[in-house]
Amino acid sequence: MTTRAVSLSEILAAADRCRKAGRLAQADELCLKILGARPEHPTALHLRALIAHDAGDYKKAIDLVRRAIAARPGDPLFFYSLAEFCRRAGGLDDALEANRQALALQPTSPRAFTSAGSTYAARGQFEEAISYLRRAIEIAPNYVLAHFNLGYVFHVLGDFAKALASKDEAVRLDPNFPDAWSSRGITFHEMGQFDQAEADWKRALALNPHHADAHTNLALSELRRGRFLEGFTRYEWRWQSKDAAKRPDLRNPWKGDDPAGRRLLIHAEQGFGDTLQFCRYLPLLRDRGARLSLLIPRSLSSLIAHSMPWLELSNGTRPASDIQATLLSLPYLMKTSVHTIPGAVPYIQAPPQAISRLQMVIRQGAELKVGLVWAGSPKHSLDKDRSLPFAALAPIFAISSVRFFSLQIGPPLPEPSSAIVELAPELTDFAQTAGAIANLDLVISVDTAVAHLAGAMGKPVWIMLPFVSDWRWLLDREDSPWYPTARLFRQRARGNWGPVISEVADALASLAEATSHRDLDPARQP
Repeated sequence: MTTRAVSLSEILAAADRCRKAGRLAQADELCLKILGARPEHPTALHLRALIAHDAGDYKKAIDLVRRAIAARPGDPLFFYSLAEFCRRAGGLDDALEANRQALALQPTSPRAFTSAGSTYAARGQFEEAISYLRRAIEIAPNYVLAHFNLGYVFHVLGDFAKALASKDEAVRLDPNFPDAWSSRGITFHEMGQFDQAEADWKRALALNPHHADAHTNLALSELRRGRFLEGFTRYEWRWQSKDAAKRPDLRNPWKGDDPAGRRLLIHAEQGFGDTLQFCRYLPLLRDRGARLSLLIPRSLSSLIAHSMPWLELSNGTRPASDIQATLLSLPYLMKTSVHTIPGAVPYIQAPPQAISRLQMVIRQGAELKVGLVWAGSPKHSLDKDRSLPFAALAPIFAISSVRFFSLQIGPPLPEPSSAIVELAPELTDFAQTAGAIANLDLVISVDTAVAHLAGAMGKPVWIMLPFVSDWRWLLDREDSPWYPTARLFRQRARGNWGPVISEVADALASLAEATSHRDLDPARQP
């Protein structure tokens, strides 16, 4: 009997080592070997749950850890895992109940209070989260995870000074904690302290060379600085980062070699703007002899089909292919630098039918015709930074000799306004939005897909950027190597859109005056 117990322990230890080394299938096989002998072995069930969690199968992880709890209901470790798995799966009520069970078993445990604080933070109950995390620190002032998670909560709330203080304490208490360095780098980044951010991400990578979040964030920083060859190479880590979307099934990944004569399937990824920006690579691949297919969101299909009629499009069914790649991997595979960005603009054209239809809505006139977008999707993780309230546009609307048109999709204007014509009912997909843009003189937008669409069409576009803008707009530039017709207006202080709006209004007044003088020039009259 003793020999068998030792044998099971050794198998468990081996399974745990395999899991920590990332050999998940091998770890799971070892756990199944134990469960073949003892079907409800609680530690083996829990380890299988952790393996399923690591593989991204949260439902399986939850089912397995519940079986472990049924086999050994007094183990708080299982409830901590259940809370974590439920948080990941979006089951926040179940996560909170698991936290309550853990607290009932360990009412003075800093881990129990820290886990509950994490759940309250995930629920958006930040006061409760702060209270529980501070209680954990009262119980155990040196409990690193409590300081680390408190820093995360303050970061989400936008209190970067307090976030930095908590994360400073976490790295002081445990300088060998790569997650803490990586997280502190994110706070430095949001504060615009990019050198410090990069230093922290490099410190995290020195501790754990496989830290996907640190790699991904460092890649974006390298891209922001224009170091494209390094940045796009490192950006391949994005698929392994925490909370990343699942990577498409690339059965035979293209490695950047000669694609001539082969069917190359490209998977669109991330947002509409990303698709519009990076589909510029597809004509180059066609010129290299690839037979191309693109998996793409339906709302972009008719626009891309018109602009690239040689391209096979699919909205769901996977076309046959010899090799595959994802859209945002193309700059890496094609070794893009700032100086080798595919520059053939425009590469997107509005369908003639959409141009004609929207022309009837927009109509001709002597005034400057300007399209406006002031807010992106509220579901976007950075929307609170990139969007601004409609009322903030008042100085722009004060400019005379300009007609304004809303290119905004989503909720209607907060209140009826005579200052702007709402086009939303006409903009049923991106082809129709392109038709509207083709009839305008200028687009003014925050950082949304419409800005990319205007840039890809070669239409003059003024883009209003937050204090810490997306990597693709680089640093401190007023122009963009991606879009020759773009002009960038940047916040100089976080959340302060006033100076940006004033700059845009001044520039628009100058443009409207120049346009008016042009129209009055007798030499230009028919």
